[in-house]
Amino acid sequence: RDVVRHCANVASAGISSAVAGLAPRYKWLGPTLCYALGTVHAFLTRHTDLSLEVCVDGGEWQRLDRATCVVLGNGAYFGGGMKIAPDAKVDSGSVQVVTLQAFSLLDFALHGSRLYNGTHTDLPGVSVTTAHSCVRLCVAADQTDRATLKPYSVEIDGEVLGILPVGRDNALSVEVVKEAVDVLV
Repeated sequence: RDVVRHCANVASAGISSAVAGLAPRYKWLGPTLCYALGTVHAFLTRHTDLSLEVCVDGGEWQRLDRATCVVLGNGAYFGGGMKIAPDAKVDSGSVQVVTLQAFSLLDFALHGSRLYNGTHTDLPGVSVTTAHSCVRLCVAADQTDRATLKPYSVEIDGEVLGILPVGRDNALSVEVVKEAVDVLV
């Protein structure tokens, strides 16, 4: 059975989703620090990079080895003010697809400020593309030893929804809905 969820700002899979589940524990530190501490906590206890596959706008499937996170940004910011998708605009009719591969706790310590100010897109292991119609995302089918894998979770607008499925036949499918919301000013 297909489940439909709507996302206004950002959907992501990987460490960002683990952080979304951990950050509320540290809310007393304020929005920026609670997400920074949640990130450290996730790197130390909950996250393992996996090989993922992503398909943008019906193109070829791309393999992302050692994927730390994949972010689909309708808006530019998430995680306590992190400008993860710096060129995303909610009225553009597209989403930025930002991937971080082999991004470690040390990388976060060294480059965290660049994640917050949106200048991280030229770092090694970071790639950005734009999706105009749809994105499909899954854990690579050869990552099947579920007993040894930590769950690779998915979040939408800060709410952890579940685990990213394994294999293209079960892939998470995200559709870009243009002009879905009218705003009165």
